[in-house]
Amino acid sequence: GATAPVRAQGRSVAPSDPGTFEGIVVRLGSNTPVRRAVVELRHAEGGTMRQVMTLDDGTFAFDGVPPGRYRLFAESRGFVRTEYGQQTPGRPGTVVTLEAGRTVSGLVLALFPTAVLAGRVVDQDGKPVAATAIVVSTQHAAGYDAGEKEAELKTYIKKVVADVLPP
Repeated sequence: GATAPVRAQGRSVAPSDPGTFEGIVVRLGSNTPVRRAVVELRHAEGGTMRQVMTLDDGTFAFDGVPPGRYRLFAESRGFVRTEYGQQTPGRPGTVVTLEAGRTVSGLVLALFPTAVLAGRVVDQDGKPVAATAIVVSTQHAAGYDAGEKEAELKTYIKKVVADVLPP
């Protein structure tokens, strides 16, 4: 049987009428907009539907989207690919439901910056050490604060260097 149209914002809406997703991609911690990030819209059941690129102010929009359940992802050079609602890398994000003829706005995808460790491994005489394995490991707990952890890591690296290279 046919489903009767509903009314939204003073107009008749059929159950199959498309809607819109609107949002912004920002850098985690600073909320600085990320320009030219790729935002991907996928059906919650899988499969890529569409991709758009953010504008200079970090905003994006997907128009003409069929009603349903979706996942949104964002990625940009220098950042870890992130899903909408994701609290830490490697964890799932949040499914967003789009109702017929509606707009879901105010979506914020906060990208996690990538990190680079660089340097030289030397012995106590300052000579390079060949074929040395370097292992960096982190564990993230609830309430993870990227700025605080970055400061802790820098302090830890300085301590390791001080232990390896006595004054």
